[in-house]
Amino acid sequence: MWDLEHASIPTNLNAQVYVVDLFNTTPTKIQEYKNAGKKVVCYFSAGTYEDWRDDVNQFPQDTYCTPGENCAQSVHILGDWCTSGGGCEWWLDHRKPAVRTVMTSRMQLAKDKGCDAVEPDNVDGYSHDDEINCTDQACWGLTAANQLDYNRWLATTAHSLCLGIALKNDVDQVASLADAFDFAINEQCQKYNECGVYKTAFTNNNKAVFNAEYRKDSGGVTTGWTSCTGTGATCACGESGFAQGDLRTLVFTTASVRYDNLQFTCW
Repeated sequence: MWDLEHASIPTNLNAQVYVVDLFNTTPTKIQEYKNAGKKVVCYFSAGTYEDWRDDVNQFPQDTYCTPGENCAQSVHILGDWCTSGGGCEWWLDHRKPAVRTVMTSRMQLAKDKGCDAVEPDNVDGYSHDDEINCTDQACWGLTAANQLDYNRWLATTAHSLCLGIALKNDVDQVASLADAFDFAINEQCQKYNECGVYKTAFTNNNKAVFNAEYRKDSGGVTTGWTSCTGTGATCACGESGFAQGDLRTLVFTTASVRYDNLQFTCW
């Protein structure tokens, strides 16, 4: 069950795993979910600066805005997030030590709140421009090597706190990163015919894959997830070589998803 907005969902949904927002969800609510037998995964962005978060003052300005630049019109702003309402979002230069300091604090917050695992988002900024390296300045010229280093550091830090960690998207680096991560969360792999890499790297190694497909993309075009079979919110997909049950898919905006093979080990 994904709930990144409301910070309060029923404890009796037919779901083994709840994905909630790290900042919006209280320790009391997380404990309620755990008392009901749920695993709780806490979401935060590890690759962008979101100006509505509680810890925004912990980021030096040069981690998200080039010195001398008008930050409100920065080239580092992510997409149209400043014009769509709800605050602004900038790509982070995660090569800077200050970014890792903040992310360490966020994962410690997840630990303190009782989260079982974390879902760091936006961990594929290097591919923002040309899918190999970021050649424009929007994402700081990050390289694939920069991204691998940062993502492995996120996994190592999570494990040092006895937290599980999801690899969010970053499809092109799945094969290189799967050993470091406990499970995967993907958006739209069916639409883009990218699910097969997850079977090889994750499900064949008894690691869960959690997939979200959206009925329409930002242009209002229906997406291609209809190869799923099943009923209700969960469908077991056979796309890209998956056997039924290998991939659990949540088709938004439905309510619940079941999550197989999700286990956490304390390091």
